[in-house]
Amino acid sequence: MLFTGEFDHTIDAKGRMAIPSEIRSRMTREEDGEAFYLTIGSNRALRLYPEKGFERLAAMIEEGLVTDEAVQEFDQLLFPLLLESSNESAEALARVAGRERFIKLMNDKARAIGMTDTRFADPSGISASNISTAEDIFTLAKYIESNRSFIFKLTAGDLTTSAYGAPSFPNLQNLNDFGADPRFLGGKVGLATLAGETAVYVFRVNIAGEERRVALVLLGASDRVSDARLMLDYITTQFQ
Repeated sequence: MLFTGEFDHTIDAKGRMAIPSEIRSRMTREEDGEAFYLTIGSNRALRLYPEKGFERLAAMIEEGLVTDEAVQEFDQLLFPLLLESSNESAEALARVAGRERFIKLMNDKARAIGMTDTRFADPSGISASNISTAEDIFTLAKYIESNRSFIFKLTAGDLTTSAYGAPSFPNLQNLNDFGADPRFLGGKVGLATLAGETAVYVFRVNIAGEERRVALVLLGASDRVSDARLMLDYITTQFQ
C-alpha cells in the first residue's frame, strides 16, 4: 500500500496521529502488517509506511540495493511510466533493484495475487515473451483497485502530485485514452507488434440506478478506443 497526497493532521498530547479507517480497512496483515512507520525524507517530507513495506525498504537500504534518493527517483518515474507508457521509465525503475531481480519480483507478485497464467520477461512488457490473459489482467485490476488505488488515480489524471511534489518531468501527456471522460477511473494502454493494441480500463457506470465499477480488458485490438466505447454502450443500454 502506498500513501500519496497532502493532509493536515493533529498530533495528540501523547504524540499520536490517527490513521483514517479507510486506510486501515485496506490493509492486510499478510502484506502490510498491523502498524505504521512515520519517517522524514531527504526533502523533509513526512512519509507513512505500512509496517511490512517499511521493513522491506529498510532491508533493501541495508543491503545497499536502494538509497533514499533512489526512492525519490522511483516516485518521480511513476508519472511518465503510467501516463505515457514510457518503456525507458520501466527500465530505469528496474535498475533500482537490479533488472533481473526486478523481473523476478514482478513474477513473484503476479503469482502472489493469483495471476497464474502470466509471465513477465522484461520490465516494460514490450518483449514477445511476456504472456498474460484477460482474466489475469482483470485480477490485477481488482488488486490495484483494492490495494494500490493511487495507480488508477494517477492514470486518470486525478493525482498530479506525490510526497515529493509535482512530477519533475514537464509537459507529460496522459495517453490512457479516456482521461477527459468523467466516468474513467483509471487504466493502462499498450501497443506491440504481436499483441496489437491492448488496454485495461476501469469506468464508473450507472446500472439499474446503482453506481458500479466496470473493468474492460482488450487484447489484440485494432482500435481499442472504438472497441471500448462499443462495450460501454452495450453495458449501459443492456443493463438499465
